Amino acid sequence: MNRKVLLLEADYKNRYPPIGLMKLATYHKRLGDSVRFFKGRVRDFIVVDVVETAIEKFRQIDPATEWQHCYRQLEDAVKNGIFAGVQEAVRASAHAAKLFLWAEYYREFYISGEYKKHPKWDRVCVTSLFTFQWERTVAVIKDAKVLVKDRSELRVGGILATVMHNELAAETGIRSHKGLLKCPGALDDNDIIIDTLPLDYSILFDTDYVYSAGNAFYAYTTRGCPNRCSFCVVPVLEPPPFNSYIPIVEQINDARQRYGDKLNLLLMDNNVLASEHFSRIIDDIKACGFGKGSRFTEPDYLKLYIAHLESGEDDRLYSRAVHACYQRVLGKLRREDRGAVYNILRDARLLDVCTCTKSALLGAYPAVNEFVKQHRFPSRTLRSVDFNQGLDASLLSEERVKLLSEVEINPLRIAFDTLQEKDIYSRAVRLCAKYGMPSLSNYMLYNEKDTPDDLYLRLEINILLCDELDIAIYSFPMKYHPIAGDFSKNRDYMGKHWNRKYIRAVQSILNATKGKIGRGRSFFYEAFGKTLEDYHLLLLLPELYLLYRFFFRHLGYTAQWYDAYARLSEAERAEFFALAKDNHFRVATFNSLKNERIKDLYRHYVWLDRNEMPDTSTELGRQKAEFDASVKKRRKWQNI
Repeated sequence: MNRKVLLLEADYKNRYPPIGLMKLATYHKRLGDSVRFFKGRVRDFIVVDVVETAIEKFRQIDPATEWQHCYRQLEDAVKNGIFAGVQEAVRASAHAAKLFLWAEYYREFYISGEYKKHPKWDRVCVTSLFTFQWERTVAVIKDAKVLVKDRSELRVGGILATVMHNELAAETGIRSHKGLLKCPGALDDNDIIIDTLPLDYSILFDTDYVYSAGNAFYAYTTRGCPNRCSFCVVPVLEPPPFNSYIPIVEQINDARQRYGDKLNLLLMDNNVLASEHFSRIIDDIKACGFGKGSRFTEPDYLKLYIAHLESGEDDRLYSRAVHACYQRVLGKLRREDRGAVYNILRDARLLDVCTCTKSALLGAYPAVNEFVKQHRFPSRTLRSVDFNQGLDASLLSEERVKLLSEVEINPLRIAFDTLQEKDIYSRAVRLCAKYGMPSLSNYMLYNEKDTPDDLYLRLEINILLCDELDIAIYSFPMKYHPIAGDFSKNRDYMGKHWNRKYIRAVQSILNATKGKIGRGRSFFYEAFGKTLEDYHLLLLLPELYLLYRFFFRHLGYTAQWYDAYARLSEAERAEFFALAKDNHFRVATFNSLKNERIKDLYRHYVWLDRNEMPDTSTELGRQKAEFDASVKKRRKWQNI
């Protein structure tokens, strides 16, 4: 077909790459279409597109000059109206005057919005993630309208697009696709089932964004879930019937051959234990090279990507891939060798990905590869399999746990969403420990039907299980957000038993623990309190006292807060709670208080400015810097 297809993902933060777009890339390339992927704001992509168009025009006027080298100068002219760099770049050309006029034209083309009249993309596909990313997703869809020749070819899919199908249509005028692309002819008149296609990992070279899940294969061995949990989007996104087996061996081996081997295997199944083919799934995982004790030897990615570049498969993508490899080489070499390679790349103008040319990348390879061969001693790293969406504790029978122990799972994720599941959950954890799986992790839902006490007790159960079984469980409390309704477009929902002060307190505690709670009673009890009574008081503490707990304890402010709270009567505590629960503390409210004991407690929430903390010119900032320095010095002496 030879269409120009653009795949877009909004500029939200996410751990995993857009699997749906990776399948669409495979689909369109099989049809002979050219594919481009961009993650970010559409207006930033428009700058890139206009600059690239300007470079192509420069090549037509003066093909003897490699104009890719002046990408940054043209970007400065188009985006900011600064032409000094372009003037310098074109000065030596016999067509300098004409080139400069075209640079001015493309600045006006961009700034006036003239580009909106000249869309170049035959199809634009926008993915969506969580519903609370509503604003970013809507912005991308609306902005993408000017990029596509035919509005009917602006396609939107993903979680938000499925769950909020009607709302999205009303807001953007674009009808999104609901659910999976699991039927033939979902996008075009053919019999291809897009959801079953392998992933095109190469499109990830098209973005500078680093997906934190890292060097991994991504796959599904099942689709859907037979359960219908109230908080879960899966029955909507992957509706029945439950697909209990998807073969992965061929797709993993194909990806390995095309893009190089990868360290880990991330399986995105929503309830793999519900499959009657579970033993077959385990066999497939082992056949892919992820059995117990399996190890990974990093392939020569640079050699592989150079071969792709030489073949002309996709010059833009593999130019970016080779450039990234060169940067990795720089980071791994000794200082003297790093300097030599840096000079090679600098002289070939290969330090900036935007100024790289195919010929320069290929020309530098023999020299750079000599250094790579001298220093390349790939280690054999233990692999891991991650059933990333978690396993259902109620389905973790001894037989299934034994099967799981045959693959290199790290960590094993078990959901622990309600306190009512504690017996089922504890039994599952003990089975995992019995079969030699000591590294576990779970997401703990809170702010739905639970109480704050429920969260504390679930966390404590994990701490006690760690001590009893000599294992490590990392708990990640996750705040519940509705998938539909008034609060689905933001993160403002409050569960029946929660309030904004409690939510913010938990988030502040987790901020100090980097979002997770590991093993160790002293660690947990310091963070959340030794008793439920301690925990209740921590939930009421000022946010700064939680974020910088040891500093404010050192100053004595925390003790003053506890003393002030202890002086309140039960009625006064109820009155204070009514003031605090919305987590809006104002000087005007403080000044209006008549009760001196409540006022003495309330002052802790308004007398400190958090903006002073990093500012060493303020008294509080200076004290914080001195305290941090003393802690660092004490730790240094303790380690000697």
